Amino acid sequence: MQALSTNQSGFEIKPYPDFSWSLSRHALLEECPRAHYYHYYASHNGWLKDAPEQTRKVYVLKNITNIYLLLGSLIHERAKDVINSIVNKRPPPSLEILTKITRDELRKAVRESRDKDAFYRSPKYRCMLHEYYYGEGITEEQGERIIERMEACLKNLLECELIKKISSVDASSIKAVDKLDSINLNGTKVYCAPDLVLLNPRVCQIIDWKTGKDSEENEEDEAWQVKVYAKYAKEKFQLNEALEIKADLVYLENGTMDERVIIPKDIEDVERFIESSIENMQGYLEDKDQNIAKGTGSFPVTSDEMACGRCNFIEVCKV
Repeated sequence: MQALSTNQSGFEIKPYPDFSWSLSRHALLEECPRAHYYHYYASHNGWLKDAPEQTRKVYVLKNITNIYLLLGSLIHERAKDVINSIVNKRPPPSLEILTKITRDELRKAVRESRDKDAFYRSPKYRCMLHEYYYGEGITEEQGERIIERMEACLKNLLECELIKKISSVDASSIKAVDKLDSINLNGTKVYCAPDLVLLNPRVCQIIDWKTGKDSEENEEDEAWQVKVYAKYAKEKFQLNEALEIKADLVYLENGTMDERVIIPKDIEDVERFIESSIENMQGYLEDKDQNIAKGTGSFPVTSDEMACGRCNFIEVCKV
């Protein structure tokens, strides 16, 4: 059992992180075990004032994002704003308002990314873009592409048929709106944050906003993602076997939608997928009960140079 202590604010300090599973964690381990080690183990307690220098450094680097991930997060926030307006029986924000808010957030991120010292002091509350930390910033061409994608996504969000449908449903049928939550699978917390879950007596509808275009390259990852969401919905809302589960992947950049039906075998498959992934993760542990990782050398570095180039941990990994 972990020895616990508390800081002055009463926050519980644990010597080792709790073990949990998420699809993003699985993806990071698949891409680079060393990055997984830095993100989930070497950064632990790096937020504490008396954290060792290396631990603090890794924690700071963990909080770096990039312009494309940031835009995706901001578009999801705008979608949440629209849905919450509908739930509270208010008109959705206009395209002009959504665009201004998002553009202002992007500008703020660029401003903050120019100050590494301030980011190091408050990495949880300031933005740092990978393009500025490790590069020379956003190029004019990148900036134009980001603005074009932002405008297309917001326009297609407001014009989406699903938004019109949501406006006509009873607010009580909206069960989840892009909020991190968890279920328990064989003693392990499984985290996910479905963008939207609608539930009525006949069907459970899962909606997933995508800020990129439909691509065969992402097909397998997206398939597992909606199955994880379906497993979450089945457990969280105690869905009976007769209830149909559907998933709609909405690609906001080009305004297309991919409709999928989740069958019982999909739920069984994703349970086995998660169990296998957990077993793989725990193979890197010295102590499974306390979630103590093996040494850094047990987590190999990827041979994928593109993955290395976009990694947050270049500064410590290349030392």
